[in-house]
Amino acid sequence: MKLAKVIVAVWVLGTAVGFAGNWPEWRGPDGNSVAEVGNPPATFSDEENLKWKLELPGRGCSTPAIWEKKIFLTTAIGDQDGVVAVDWEGKELWRQTLGTWVPGRGQKLGSSANSSPVTDGERVYVYFKSGKLAALTLEGEVVWKMNLFEKYGENKLWWDNGSSPVLVGDKLIVPMMQTDGPSYLVAFASETGKELWHVERKFDVAVESGDSYTTPHVIQQEGKDVVVCFGADHLTGHDAATGEQVWVCGGVNPKKVKNWRTIASTVISDDIILVPYERGRSVGAVRLGGQGDLTEKSWLWKKKMAGADSASPVPYGEDFIVLCDRGKSRGTLT
Repeated sequence: MKLAKVIVAVWVLGTAVGFAGNWPEWRGPDGNSVAEVGNPPATFSDEENLKWKLELPGRGCSTPAIWEKKIFLTTAIGDQDGVVAVDWEGKELWRQTLGTWVPGRGQKLGSSANSSPVTDGERVYVYFKSGKLAALTLEGEVVWKMNLFEKYGENKLWWDNGSSPVLVGDKLIVPMMQTDGPSYLVAFASETGKELWHVERKFDVAVESGDSYTTPHVIQQEGKDVVVCFGADHLTGHDAATGEQVWVCGGVNPKKVKNWRTIASTVISDDIILVPYERGRSVGAVRLGGQGDLTEKSWLWKKKMAGADSASPVPYGEDFIVLCDRGKSRGTLT
C-alpha cells in the first residue's frame, strides 16, 4: 500500500525559540497543551520563518515528544511500526522498527501511528494501532516490547487507536475504551514493562458510544495521583497506585444515544474539567474531587454550542478555548 510521505517542519517563532524546555507528551509538561513562552508569528511562510523541514519515511498522525532538543516521532516505516528521532537542526539521529503495522482504517483521516509518544528523559514509550507497546532508550535501542491486544483482547474500535499512554512516576498507564471489545486501564513498570495492575472499565452504552480515543489526565487528589479518563459516556478517576476507581461521573448521555464516540479529550484548569460531548454539539464543566458517584452533585453547567468533536479544547488562565471542527460553524473559536 503506497502512502504519502509526511513532512515534519520547524519554524522560527519570532526572535526566540517557541518552547525552550522539554515537551514530553502531546499535552506538554503541565498537561494543559499550552506553551507560555515565545513570540509566535501571526502568519507562517517558508520564505519568512521556516527553519528546516524533513521528509519522514511514512504516515503518522501522532504529535512529537521533545527532550533536550531531541524530537521523537512515531510513523510507518514501510510496512512496519516505526520510531524516528531527529535533532533540533533537522538531522535524523536514528530510526527503529518494531514489527508489522496495521494500516489506518482511512489513511486520509488516521494512520497506524496515531498515539503520541511520551518520554521521561530516560526512555521513549510508543503505542501503535497494531497493539504494540514498547520502551526505547533515547538512542533507539528497544528496552521492552509487548502486544496489548494479544495479551488482553482484540481491538474492536471502529476507527484507529487514538489514546496515548501517560506516565505517572515510574508507571506507564494505557487506556483502552471500547464498546464491543475489552475496556480497561493497565499500568506497567516503565523500566521493565512488568504489569503492575489491570482494571476493567466497562459501562452499559449504546452502539459505538463506548468507543473512546481520548488520553487520560493525571491530577492530585488528597495527596494521591489520580488518573482521570473520559469515554463510554462517563468520567472516572482511578488511584494511580492500584487502578481502583475512586469516583465516577455520568450524565453525559443519559438517553443512551448511539454513535456518541469520544474523540476530543477533556481539559483541566485548577479543579474544573471541561467535557466536550455529543459529537461536538455540547460542552460541560465538572468540579473534580470527592468519592463514589458524583453524577448528581459535580456538574457545574452544560451548554449547547459549536463545540469540539475531534479537536481537544485548551485551558488558559480562567478560560477554556474551544475550536469547533464540524458543521456550518467549523472554524469557530469560542
